[in-house]
Amino acid sequence: MEKEEFKKKFDEKVKNSKNIIITSHQGPDDDSIGSVLSVYYYITLLLKQNAKIVYFSEKKERWKNFEDYDKIVFLNDIQEEIDKADLLIVLDVSSYSRINKKRIQNPPYTIGIDHHKTIEDDFDLHYIEHKTSNSELIYDIFYSKEDEILKQNKKIIEALLLGILGDTGNLRYIDYTQKEVLNKVSKLIDLGKINVDEFENKYQKNDYESLKLLGEMLKNLKIYNIGDWPKFAVSYITKDYIKEYNIKQKTLTEASAEFKKYLKQIWNVEWGFLLTPRTDYSVSVSFRSTPKGINVRLLSEKLQIGGGHDLASGATIKNPSVEESLEMILNFIKKNSSKEFILNNNLNNN
Repeated sequence: MEKEEFKKKFDEKVKNSKNIIITSHQGPDDDSIGSVLSVYYYITLLLKQNAKIVYFSEKKERWKNFEDYDKIVFLNDIQEEIDKADLLIVLDVSSYSRINKKRIQNPPYTIGIDHHKTIEDDFDLHYIEHKTSNSELIYDIFYSKEDEILKQNKKIIEALLLGILGDTGNLRYIDYTQKEVLNKVSKLIDLGKINVDEFENKYQKNDYESLKLLGEMLKNLKIYNIGDWPKFAVSYITKDYIKEYNIKQKTLTEASAEFKKYLKQIWNVEWGFLLTPRTDYSVSVSFRSTPKGINVRLLSEKLQIGGGHDLASGATIKNPSVEESLEMILNFIKKNSSKEFILNNNLNNN
């Protein structure tokens, strides 16, 4: 489906809906928050319709300085909210399982916008195009011809920049095939008269507790050299540690976000992953790779636990402990060759 056709159908469906819910994957990141806010603004400011943003997640302080962040509702279960909706908009993920603690039952008409290659569910109206971030894709669909609207609403620009800069590692993860995003960021900065350092200081902060937990993750770091696989790094936090030190979910999320950067910054190590326990007794796995490493999206898919980008993917393992989850992944690596996972020089994603 062409972008213009999707936008036309999107607008028509939104205008004919009375109870619109916007959501994204659990454990939101910068691109997830940027996506839901920018689509919320498009619906409420340009289409003049009401909408509500809900998450199955714990609220984090990271984005408290963004206008309208306080309007986002964070719940332990979003099924009841979805039951009341006649339109569900799912962003930055294509799965009914990853937006709630249990797979969404009897969803209403669902629209999805996603920039990932891993598609678990096919929604009623779905637009998928690989971009550096979901926020870049949303800019292309809804805002690329709306300069005056953007000038008048700096909050839209900030939401889009939050997502684009977040998923590109402040533009570090892009390659030559994605250079067009530089023009888009330049345009947004100009339209909003943005000072980038000042803007990033609104949200790129860590509290003392998350830094202490980051230290524990670094302490648990181990380097593996198995078979023909590129050397990789692994760390973890156990459920017992979380319980003993009463670690809150938001602290775990913030520490994990910081730790994942180190997986790509170790000499002679090309990829790695972090395992952390979730409150629903599952285990979260975050994979990261350099272009000389492996396709971690494909690895997640082969393990049947998740998906995402070739260089950055996420996964959820149901029920086992962190230790059992680690053993399962290591056993797969020991029993299989890395050949089909090795990245090539035509890589064009982050």
